[in-house]
Amino acid sequence: MTQPESPRDRLLRHHAKAVDEFFAGTSPDDTADDLDAALEQAVGDAGGRFTPHVELPARLDVRVVGEGIRQGRLDATIAHDLLGPIQGELVSLLPAGVVSYARIELVGISDGSAVLQFEPAVARDASTSQEGSLVPPIDTALSHVLDFHDAIEARQEPLRTGAEGRFLDHFYHLMEALDRHDIGLELGWRPPGRRRRTSRLSDAARQYAAELFEGRVIQTSDIVRGYVFGQSLNGHLILKANPSIKTSRTWEVDIDADVLSRLGLLLGSFVSIEVLRETRYDGFLRETGVRLQYVRVVRHGDRPITPDIEDRPDVP
Repeated sequence: MTQPESPRDRLLRHHAKAVDEFFAGTSPDDTADDLDAALEQAVGDAGGRFTPHVELPARLDVRVVGEGIRQGRLDATIAHDLLGPIQGELVSLLPAGVVSYARIELVGISDGSAVLQFEPAVARDASTSQEGSLVPPIDTALSHVLDFHDAIEARQEPLRTGAEGRFLDHFYHLMEALDRHDIGLELGWRPPGRRRRTSRLSDAARQYAAELFEGRVIQTSDIVRGYVFGQSLNGHLILKANPSIKTSRTWEVDIDADVLSRLGLLLGSFVSIEVLRETRYDGFLRETGVRLQYVRVVRHGDRPITPDIEDRPDVP
């Protein structure tokens, strides 16, 4: 005869079902990482209630996810390819006077997906032994990094991110590394006295970043004027605004080798050429390249160097 289920057994069965539903669709690695972060935050919150001035140290978690990355193990090549650009993003956002405080030091690797744990390598004030006054520059920079990563993950308009210059160069190398190793990345930053926040770069972010960096090409018609400074059988014509000045403005025009041969341009002769200017911009409106394609000769003949064609910014 079957014994009726006791209230205790029924309660345990109910909770077991709830736990299974809660973790449905997650990998054991994801679960371990999330539980570790939640437990650590709970310990910090509880400690803060009893001793308000005691805080968990600032820490940056770099979580790497992908096929074959398990149990806290990470290939050295992947670590090398990722950590340089991440450090570069951080340094590029800091004023020169505080760059020395931007160093982060590896302090541990957690199980689950590979989670590299870093702490700011800030020197503690000898008189107060407090870290807080030195962390804000890093906190501000990391907040910008996480905001930017969130914007790319959400496919936001790139110009709204405010990112530019060196930061975008480092971000480009970071996305190259993610594509090369077919992995995702999550950064988790815990500043002193505040709750941990995270940002993620998934496959969707990688696709969007690729679209942005691919950019677009804008074609315009233009006239370039200068002295023939060089020719190549590979189909290149080099013009120089003033051959006697090494730093004078120079143009390299792509031209069919047969056409170049038929033109019979002499070195040192002055020429005006109509070209098709192809200017490439990425999604952040940065100019990433210019190509000049030959269309026709507008004028060809000797001409003395005069001020109107000297190497000046206002002369096309």
